[in-house]
Amino acid sequence: MPTRSGANGTRHELEHLRRMNAIDPADRPPMNQEEYDAEYGSTSTSNKGVLRRIGRSLQNSYCYPFTGVRPFVDTVLGFVPILAWLPKYSFREDLMSDVVGGFTTGIMHVPQGIAYSALAGVDPVYGLYASCFPAFFYMFFGTSRHASIGSFAVVALMAGVANDRVMSTQAGGIIEFNGNSTHFEVSEYHAVTPIQVATTLTFAIGIWQDSPQVYAAFITFLFMHIPYHSSVLSAPKAIPGAAVHVLLAQIDDLMGVHVPKVSGPGYIFVRLRDLAVRVPEVNVATLVISLIAMTFLYIGKEYFSPFVTRKFNFKLPIPYELILVATTAALSTLLGWPEFYAVEMVGNIPAGIPRPQLPTFSILGDCLVQSIGVAIVIIAVHISMAKMLGKKFNYPVDDNQELYAIGFTSLLGGCFPVYPVSTALGRTMVNVKSGTKTQVIAFTTVFVSNSRQADMSLSRPKTTNGVGIAVSERFRDSISEVKRFSDRLMKVMVITKNERLHFFTAYSPHTGCSEQVKEEFWTLLHGKTAEIPQKEMIVVAGDLNGHVGARKDGYNCHGGFGYAARNENGERILEYACSHDLVITNTTFRKRPSHLITFYSGNARSQSDYVLVRRRGAMSVSDAKVVPHEMVATQHRPLICTMKFTPPKQMRVERCGHERIKWWRLKEKEAEVIGGIRMPPIVDVDGTWHYKAARSQLGVTKPGRRMIDRQAWFWTEEVKEKVRAKKRLYNVLLCNKTAASWSAYREATRAAKKAVAIAKGAHYDELSTIFSCTLLMAIILFFGPYLRDLPKCILASIITVALKSMFTKCGELKRIYPVSKVDFAIWVVSFACTAFIDVMEGLAISIVFALFTVIWRSQWSKWQYFYRSTETKKDDEKPVADSSDVCVFRFDGPLLFTNVERFKSSLRQTINAWSDMWASKALKIPVVDGEDLKRPHSLYEEDTPHFLVIDCSAIAYCDYMAACAMNEIAKEFKTRGGILYVAGPLREALQASGFFAKVGKENLFPTLKDAIAIASRNG
Repeated sequence: MPTRSGANGTRHELEHLRRMNAIDPADRPPMNQEEYDAEYGSTSTSNKGVLRRIGRSLQNSYCYPFTGVRPFVDTVLGFVPILAWLPKYSFREDLMSDVVGGFTTGIMHVPQGIAYSALAGVDPVYGLYASCFPAFFYMFFGTSRHASIGSFAVVALMAGVANDRVMSTQAGGIIEFNGNSTHFEVSEYHAVTPIQVATTLTFAIGIWQDSPQVYAAFITFLFMHIPYHSSVLSAPKAIPGAAVHVLLAQIDDLMGVHVPKVSGPGYIFVRLRDLAVRVPEVNVATLVISLIAMTFLYIGKEYFSPFVTRKFNFKLPIPYELILVATTAALSTLLGWPEFYAVEMVGNIPAGIPRPQLPTFSILGDCLVQSIGVAIVIIAVHISMAKMLGKKFNYPVDDNQELYAIGFTSLLGGCFPVYPVSTALGRTMVNVKSGTKTQVIAFTTVFVSNSRQADMSLSRPKTTNGVGIAVSERFRDSISEVKRFSDRLMKVMVITKNERLHFFTAYSPHTGCSEQVKEEFWTLLHGKTAEIPQKEMIVVAGDLNGHVGARKDGYNCHGGFGYAARNENGERILEYACSHDLVITNTTFRKRPSHLITFYSGNARSQSDYVLVRRRGAMSVSDAKVVPHEMVATQHRPLICTMKFTPPKQMRVERCGHERIKWWRLKEKEAEVIGGIRMPPIVDVDGTWHYKAARSQLGVTKPGRRMIDRQAWFWTEEVKEKVRAKKRLYNVLLCNKTAASWSAYREATRAAKKAVAIAKGAHYDELSTIFSCTLLMAIILFFGPYLRDLPKCILASIITVALKSMFTKCGELKRIYPVSKVDFAIWVVSFACTAFIDVMEGLAISIVFALFTVIWRSQWSKWQYFYRSTETKKDDEKPVADSSDVCVFRFDGPLLFTNVERFKSSLRQTINAWSDMWASKALKIPVVDGEDLKRPHSLYEEDTPHFLVIDCSAIAYCDYMAACAMNEIAKEFKTRGGILYVAGPLREALQASGFFAKVGKENLFPTLKDAIAIASRNG
């Protein structure tokens, strides 16, 4: 993992380039390369130290982390970014946005995960797992704050194809043998399931993605040349072609027919034939449900959501998919769609968290072969999306770290029953629109209950009674002690301004429990209450499962305004309150019955929840009543007791600046202040003025009271400088309110905000995935079985509508064609091969064709020539040369062995055309019957020298064969009486090939303008 770069060998080269760029050729006389080097210095770009520099770079990258504790910590923090930014996470600014975005994205995960599981060839529950676990793992390693990792249609389809191929090679199982070379015995037979293959495929994809950086760089090169074009996302053009296969796979579920599964190149035509044959067998009910579902999704997303956003400024996305899933699942159960209309259902979705397990290593070899194409597509889609989001929101995205992140996500996800996942465009855009700021949205729910809680474990769900206390943020720092005595009793001690408050929350055993359980609870409560000193405050709240009655009947702890009759458990409550001098607050205020009843069960109504406080603090209670229209748990209504006590005064722990001189007072009484200043004979501005005159006349601020910038802890020096520049320009604006000063201040403000955003993004990277994962976990644990009656056609409808964004990319062809015919051809070939052959084969063909076009374009580079150098003039200058004695040749592209013959051929064509022009002009060839009289001619028939200038500014590099071709051209042109000039950065290659021995080093020029100017002067 790279940690720092050691580019010491190029420092002098960069300094030389900086000096060259700072010198305008118009500001100096024309000169050749030798004169330029003598005047401004030169640098060598020899490759003798290439291996040494590579070794130093590898040493800095891989040995630097082990040179000390600090380098090791920095490397670990760079490899696991969450360790760096999580301790500095801004809960006040980012938490609410992440919670909203997490729930919104998690809602989209549910139907998409279930729907795309069919494409991957696994059961629906594994789609929920695939949406949860990989996203959670990515949060620890990724640097993109908005990318939504989870199910993606094309990746799921490719995983399904690879799954089928691996299953076919294994013939449905694995046989293990024992024995020697002459005798074998079958020891065990293992049936390979589709989810085992999918898990191993995910693990294999992680291996490819987390291979050494050399391979990662090669993969990056490949996906950068996979055909792509989009105004929103640079993704492979093979994706729209793969979307055709996704759509075709949904038609049988949309129609309610069963089509045999086929595969292989060109299988799409066989599947279309099978679908056409089975049109008479269509299930009308399934087809109607599918059409209604797709219409609902399309109208909602395309028309209703924009209307609501425009009319009511409602920015949160509406979860149409989840609404559709919940509604149709309920209707299917109520109306009996499977029984009466033969609508096919999803089936059972088990509840609970799966156990981690290692992938099936016996099929890992086959999975490695089948997963290469899937890994390439995942990398292409994910990094392209991450970089686009980072550019849009001004935060850095590390390409290498993203490769590691997506790779480790697949490796760790391969230890759970999931299928391969990637970044999804639709969910990511929802993530952005929801206001998500970090990846915290993956962990969005905190369960705090004062009645019954669920205790979840990996092995099996287990429920038990439990209590909890939720404390306001204001009193968080006032909590000094938290104790849990049992599942039914706990205590929190809060220190207020004048005393200590002990808050007990209790859940008493109900009537059906044994007497022993009840005695144990009340004995524990009596004992813990008795431990509290008399001078300290006690508050006991909870469900005590007893009726204290409507009247006092001699109990001074009863206020006389209770409800219903008293029972045995109510007697225990009254005895407990009297023995510890407590008052039952919700019996001391006259209320209507609905404000006293805390428990409803059919026609039964009772008062079983109470709040008890110590008598000496009863005056602090201003109200206690039940909210009848709310329900916090089954059959229970919330009881709210209002108490007044003051938390201790908090010391302001804030970083403050030092004292400052009150310079602003100069505006109020400038003349008086300046007149009162007496300067000593020795004037020291920093000493005398600052510490004596200014302080005595203006005064100083008090240190420790002034707030400095709150989040300046993450500011770099660049950020601080831009903020200071903004403040300086603001002071200028106050003194001189002109349009220029206002414009300068506005630009400085924008620059400062952008710099602060970038600096903040470097620390607050990603925490948003936690909340959506928690929502998915709740569905996995509790709500999965309720989706067993969900029709499969609903999932197919969701997938079909989601493919719309992929097919709309085909409309970009009309914009690609005028710009680049080659890109247009790449797009068409990639789409056709992927759609009509197969996904894997089409992807391979598209990559090969794209690489072929790169080689073809480098071999057939463009070239041009002109006789007058008007191309080099500025707008306010005359042409540098106006003579046909100078010809300029330009070759656009690298000069390699692949195109060296084209280079020589184009140069010869230029020389011949130039010679023809010069001969017809100089020799005045007569014209007879509209045709030139051909006669031999050459350049040396005239006394005036002729100069051929080769413009090498567009030649990025050249190899040995190209340098030899340059020698050959120079020799050939010299025999024709011409002089060859070379302008551009090819000095090292030409010198190594012996070019200057034939041409002369004085014929090399730093710029084209120098060469033309000197050629015109010598001509």
